[in-house]
Amino acid sequence: MWLVVGYCLLASCWLFTVPPFSAPDEADHFQRAISVGAGQIIGARPEKFSDPALEPRQEAWVAQTVRRVNLRDGLVPDGYACNAFKPALSAHCDDLVPPVSHDPVTRLTMNGTYQPAPFLLPGLFADATRDRLVALRLARIASAITSLLLLVTAVLCFVIDDASSLGVLVAVTPMVVFIGSVLNPSGPEVAAGVALIASLLALGRERNGLSADDIHKRLLALALVAGVALALTRTLGPLWIALEVGLWVFWIGWRRALELTRRAPRWSAATVGAIAVACAVNRLWEGRYGPHLAIARTESLATAIDQSVRLWPRWILEHIGDFQYLDTPMPRVAVLAWGVVAVGLVALALIVGTPRDRRALLLVGGTVAVVPVMLHAVFLRPIGWAIQGRHVLPLTVALPLFAGEILSRNRPRFASTASLRLLSAAGTVCALVQLAGLYANGRRSAVGVNGPGWFMMHAEWSPTLGWATWCLVGAAGASALTLGALTLRGEVRD
Repeated sequence: MWLVVGYCLLASCWLFTVPPFSAPDEADHFQRAISVGAGQIIGARPEKFSDPALEPRQEAWVAQTVRRVNLRDGLVPDGYACNAFKPALSAHCDDLVPPVSHDPVTRLTMNGTYQPAPFLLPGLFADATRDRLVALRLARIASAITSLLLLVTAVLCFVIDDASSLGVLVAVTPMVVFIGSVLNPSGPEVAAGVALIASLLALGRERNGLSADDIHKRLLALALVAGVALALTRTLGPLWIALEVGLWVFWIGWRRALELTRRAPRWSAATVGAIAVACAVNRLWEGRYGPHLAIARTESLATAIDQSVRLWPRWILEHIGDFQYLDTPMPRVAVLAWGVVAVGLVALALIVGTPRDRRALLLVGGTVAVVPVMLHAVFLRPIGWAIQGRHVLPLTVALPLFAGEILSRNRPRFASTASLRLLSAAGTVCALVQLAGLYANGRRSAVGVNGPGWFMMHAEWSPTLGWATWCLVGAAGASALTLGALTLRGEVRD
């Protein structure tokens, strides 16, 4: 369980070292959480909305999602994120933000129609204080708890059969840990995607013995939790569920899938039913409150697809780690190291897998490559928005997870000493890259991206408890992941 310890330590480090409201759209998410926690599930539509920073087509789209929310006792994010999109500046300006009035106010939030479920627990946590910075921290903790529990669920799906967890180490990139540790519904969404795929893969394993039925029921329960969470976090949850289940069925075969449902019919029915109800709730909410504005296309679909394909390098970076306002990329060597491990994992799975494994993995890879392009070309590009890596991470994590599962199921084909050492080394690289992500974020916050490399000695901004404390916590988290990686040798040999 070293992986669980490692991710918990790394998440706590991210939670405290990301400056206030410095994650994507965190100020708007904070306002939405405060209002949902106070019982305002959906705010009133403003009579008029205008934002000169937006193009007309973007403004028309946002006008459908913006809502008025009631904020009590001065819990407003005014003045923070003062170095947004200015990566050369540290977060020192956050320390100069003046106090605000503690009178209740009404504000506009751009994500006023987002699915309310991921904001409920953060809003309830934030309700325990009247200090906006403490409220944000409590809201982050609530969101991080949700994300970590789902990631623990994914890890348990491998521990339960002593299967190799290399796929988890590669799937849970620094970006996954970062977005799961701040206030953003993408965090629980991505973690739920990891958990759902992990539970499906575990369900498809062969087991014998008296405990097999109990394990099967537990995995169905984990799939239920992950599927419901994925369906209720963001708009595309039902799409991710359909794609992930479809890829899994293609791999194991529909006859095997039916056999698994008949093994515990009541538990299977409860799982499928609960996820279906959650997907229906998602669609009902989007049908009632989601944006429904048709934007005229100004270019051919072929041109849109061609331009969208060109964004893949940026998406890859955002999959691995581009933090804060997406202006804090990781060191190139760290991105390259993670990419080498990921490509090596997939390549090895293709080499040692059966023909059925290879077909399934190629389909997963094709789906992961095509879906973001089509979403961007068909839906977002006409509005002037762009797909971000975190938006599709719930799906793209499927590729390393499937590859890791194929390796685990074909152990005898590569269980040489050299191969085992290579797997352990790959896992260790993932642990070190996690530390590189924390370093990139710390440097940007303390001194700016162009500041001294040894930023702790020149910090203009420091988190609670100081940089030394969180550097030690981050090192401990990376060490725990390294210990988890070293156990891969034993996992594969069994």
